[in-house]
Amino acid sequence: MTKRRPLNEEERADAERLKDVYKRKKAEYRLAGKKLTQESMAGELGWSGQTAVSQYMAGNIPLNLEAAAMFARFFDVPLENISPRLANLLPNASQSEKQQGSSRLSDDDTERVPLISWMEAGTTQPTTGDHASETRILCPVPHSNKTFALVVEGEAMKSPGDRYSFDDGDIIHIDPAGQPRQGSIVLVRNPQDEAAILRQLMIDGGRRYLKALNPAWPDAIIEFPPGAHIVGVVICKTVSFAA
Repeated sequence: MTKRRPLNEEERADAERLKDVYKRKKAEYRLAGKKLTQESMAGELGWSGQTAVSQYMAGNIPLNLEAAAMFARFFDVPLENISPRLANLLPNASQSEKQQGSSRLSDDDTERVPLISWMEAGTTQPTTGDHASETRILCPVPHSNKTFALVVEGEAMKSPGDRYSFDDGDIIHIDPAGQPRQGSIVLVRNPQDEAAILRQLMIDGGRRYLKALNPAWPDAIIEFPPGAHIVGVVICKTVSFAA
């Protein structure tokens, strides 16, 4: 089992802010004659149990943008109140938009795409573009109206120095209308798995393979799974350089 890395100072501060917001909201519920628990929160957020909520609040795992935005919407507080560093990962949003926990649509809302979860990416029909997320961010390149964004998780696609490299926390934009080609970075849904996966598409002799860019990744190249399909093609990524 891989040893979990310790949280840095900013991530620990995020956990403390999240816990404080939870305590204040819990007190508000009590005054209103209602009850708020981590278990009930998990249910409202669509999670299977309270473990993730507890882990985030305890500072055992770092908050990511997807989870922080969900907490902000649940508590009805600005995203910055929970994590200023993650609010800065919305590089194209205005300051007022960052403070809402989810970006509001601009006059030209065709430039904005929904930021969704990996679970949703693995279950939503890509042809509909019907995503539940209220968080929308600008996509800086031409795209179809089916395009959506994800926050990269893990290091399977990390390959420093190469043309393509995706770090944990990068925001990627996936267009289901994109044409997958040899070498494309694609999002793949396998009916056997709950969440979609990000890989490079390799085609050799008419057969398709999926490649993890991290050379140290176990089973870095696998044959395209039977029954799996390509949800969309990565058309760009955005990175925050905020300190």
